[in-house]
Amino acid sequence: MTTESNPEESPRPDSRRFGREAVMQYLFSCELKEEMPNAASFEACHELICNEENLQNNRFARKAKEFAAELYTKVELNRERIDALLIPCCEEGWGWDRISKVDRNIMRVAVAEMLFCDDIPDVVSVNEAVEIGRDFSGSASGSFINGVLNRIMRELPPPDKRKV
Repeated sequence: MTTESNPEESPRPDSRRFGREAVMQYLFSCELKEEMPNAASFEACHELICNEENLQNNRFARKAKEFAAELYTKVELNRERIDALLIPCCEEGWGWDRISKVDRNIMRVAVAEMLFCDDIPDVVSVNEAVEIGRDFSGSASGSFINGVLNRIMRELPPPDKRKV
């Protein structure tokens, strides 16, 4: 007797997705509280997330935590450059200040990946951002994020020609 598994019932956990979501949630909470992000508060926030899911002692959690810390650092060290790419794409149709804080931070994470994570294809960063946007903000948000990030992806030089 064979049993079929339904991927929607028990999706395989993805440590990078978990890391992306952790960074977005942390940046969102800082923006909401009007606090400046910093490494110490990010670490404390991420520990809460890992403990909540009881993942702190397994390989998945370690990989997620490492990726989240790396990604958070890239976003924070390069926020001006990231925002300089995002703001013009958003100002034309909507306005940066009118975009939800969740969507802004999802896009910041994706642009940081596109610029600084050579091992992640740009299209994967865009697709992950769209899925996270749909999960946290709704389907319209996913479409908006897709449009903005695809425009940035088209305007960026090829990955091997980008200067860090």
